[in-house]
Amino acid sequence: MSSTATVNSDFGGDEQAKKSAACASGSILIVDDIPSNIQVLFDFLSGSGYRVAIAKSGESALRRLQASHPDLILLDVMMPGIDGFETCRRIKANVDTQNIPIIFMTALSESVNKVKGLELGAVDYITKPIDQEEVLARMRVHLRLARLNKTLENQVTDRTTQVQNTLNILKQTQVQLNVIHGNLKPANAYVNDLLDLIELFQKEFPELTPSLTERIEEIDLDSIQEDVINLLASMQISTERMQEIVLSLRNLSR
Repeated sequence: MSSTATVNSDFGGDEQAKKSAACASGSILIVDDIPSNIQVLFDFLSGSGYRVAIAKSGESALRRLQASHPDLILLDVMMPGIDGFETCRRIKANVDTQNIPIIFMTALSESVNKVKGLELGAVDYITKPIDQEEVLARMRVHLRLARLNKTLENQVTDRTTQVQNTLNILKQTQVQLNVIHGNLKPANAYVNDLLDLIELFQKEFPELTPSLTERIEEIDLDSIQEDVINLLASMQISTERMQEIVLSLRNLSR
């Protein structure tokens, strides 16, 4: 098969292949042991803008997948060595390849064979003799679905990262609020001690110097004494409320 000589063995190939890959519709691995089937599919899919690689057995396909991953696999069922079913099972058992869509190609028309293939993880079934337009239509559907799933997975990953970052920020905020809230009680005690000291001082020394009297009137000491108590009480209430909000947000983000 002269035309198959141009197939990239690893979906990478030379520089020219890399350039064409940028505008290609995707990379396809054909797994079939019949040369005529390979030739027809290779010519048709290459002409439709796909990069195509070939494996002539299940063993060869598994070796190829160790080096590079196609966007979709067209897998024949009846092959020498390990058949398509076993090849599919091994592909789906490998975490690195389990998400590659597999479409079975087979002359077996019994429902039990189709069910077996789908249960092994294949996304679709094409019955031989193969209709090229049907192959192309089914491939396009599953390639779009695979890309959509990948996009959704990336979005979920990004969202999970954002949620985790938010949780970390909320956790740090809660720690800081706990520190502030914990310091308010001793601060309130210190302020009360100072206020008591001021009151005692005023009782012990009712006759103040003119400069002290002027300063006390200037700063409005009576208002300060009242306001500082109210301020500490307000801070106590606010930090408790903020702690409740942060805790609710952390629970909501989980």
